[in-house]
Amino acid sequence: MSRKERKLGINLYLLKEDIKESLQALKKLPTREELININNGTIELYYKNSPEKTPNWASKIKLFCKEDKFNVTSSTCGAILLIKPKKIDRYFALCFGYGSSLLEPASIEEEFGLKVALNVLDHEQIKSIDLKNLDTVIKNIRMDNSKETDFSSFGADIERDILNAVVGVRKSLESFKYAERICGKDAIKFSTEIAISELPSLCADLMGIYELNEYKKHFGWIDQVKIIRKDKKLLETLNKELVSIIQKSDWEKVWLAAPEIIDWYDKEGFSYTEKGELHEDINFKSFLLEKGKQATEMDLETLESNKIFYHRQSQNAPCLNWTLYKCVYCEVELTGHRYILVGGNWYSIDKKYTKSIDEQLQEIQSYKGTCNFVKYGRVNEKDYNIDLQKANGKKAVLFDRKPITYGGAHSSIEFCDVYHDNREFIHVKRYSGSSTLSHLFFQGLTPAYLLKRELGFLIEVNKRTKEYGFNELKAGFDASSYEIVYAIATKDESKDIKDILPFFSKVALVHAHQDLTELYGYKVSLKKILLDKQSIDKEEQLLNQKKKEKKQKQRKIKK
Repeated sequence: MSRKERKLGINLYLLKEDIKESLQALKKLPTREELININNGTIELYYKNSPEKTPNWASKIKLFCKEDKFNVTSSTCGAILLIKPKKIDRYFALCFGYGSSLLEPASIEEEFGLKVALNVLDHEQIKSIDLKNLDTVIKNIRMDNSKETDFSSFGADIERDILNAVVGVRKSLESFKYAERICGKDAIKFSTEIAISELPSLCADLMGIYELNEYKKHFGWIDQVKIIRKDKKLLETLNKELVSIIQKSDWEKVWLAAPEIIDWYDKEGFSYTEKGELHEDINFKSFLLEKGKQATEMDLETLESNKIFYHRQSQNAPCLNWTLYKCVYCEVELTGHRYILVGGNWYSIDKKYTKSIDEQLQEIQSYKGTCNFVKYGRVNEKDYNIDLQKANGKKAVLFDRKPITYGGAHSSIEFCDVYHDNREFIHVKRYSGSSTLSHLFFQGLTPAYLLKRELGFLIEVNKRTKEYGFNELKAGFDASSYEIVYAIATKDESKDIKDILPFFSKVALVHAHQDLTELYGYKVSLKKILLDKQSIDKEEQLLNQKKKEKKQKQRKIKK
């Protein structure tokens, strides 16, 4: 194919209904030109050139060159076509190069491309998917197959995952005439043979596909967690509740996380202003400290007007940014319904689904054994596990941070945190918003499975427990005589531990419980450990003082 015959790459966004003027959607004021001879609508061109710069890597190499010949430079450019079809009171943005960096993220209609794609794709010819796993720590996951295959082969957890993006092949020419392969996320992407003058007609066609419900036949599960867009009164109520939680500094219920997949190998850092101090990660405490604000001063306007910037090591790559609001994760319960804020959108969890999970959760027993769970008065989990073992004397063995090396994909496995009374495998986690409880639940699942199914792992565990005079586990042992104990430390003294857990952590626990009891035969129980906040604060002050003294000592050495 010659260069003249190359197809046009479509990278198209739908802008939100409240964008009534094109400039509302642009970050700055790039060069503008209105295109002529356009059919069935209007198109405005906006573009921007960046001056040439010497890349960071080139500057470092140049220091070691003998002659001044190594002068490498590069520049970035981008353009947007803002398209308004006739009879449709919406703008579309077609981006070229780094054009999408000129768009205000808040102006984009989320999931437009995803819904268009799901309405026309063959569910048996999916190439790649992006998932957002809604846990206490948000996991952005990308899965690629070597060739197109059935969606089910990706192993997505349809009870906990939100589908963010999909790449695949259309059902037929009739379902989508423009291209065979389509990628859908917020934007719809494909390559097609089309004249610029016909773009308004293409946008009108895509709007029609967006409004279909064909996706429900094979992807109906995505409605289990529904985005809230049009109920303005509900959104206002939810945002008021969000602000209230932030003002109370309840960081177990609200926290910050990057809202999309980022390249951590290319990460230089995050900042709260475009050229501000770089941070390894983002959280409310560092945001408030840098802005000189108290949590009580936070409001919705602050969340929507402040931005978080993601800086890449690639010097000429534009800096990504999101509103603070888009980076917030929060879970709220109102009038018997559960809502989750993630990626700048509120989602409602299907009531039947919520009820099913809560009912299954009630089947999990509370711990009734003899282990002495002392109060959690430590900054670090490892220190509490030492306290727990000491409090139970010879009846308990500490296994925390003493992994058993076992071959294959499992590699290094922690048998448990504390092994108690020859029959209890105890796994401990202090719950805070930034910690993942799902890791705790699967931490109990993996070694329990290996003990039943892998003789080599069983032999390694017996070598360790024998040193402390514990009974040997026999091959094919009766798992019903053993108990997996999930012990969770929390500051909330009034509520049952089951009521404290975030919803998708409940889902993970229910799944782990089902596998442990039904597949392997173990008993499973939950234990709430109370926090000794005074002891934790005291220890934290001492640790901070030691860090401060260490830094001062290092500065003196440098001088």
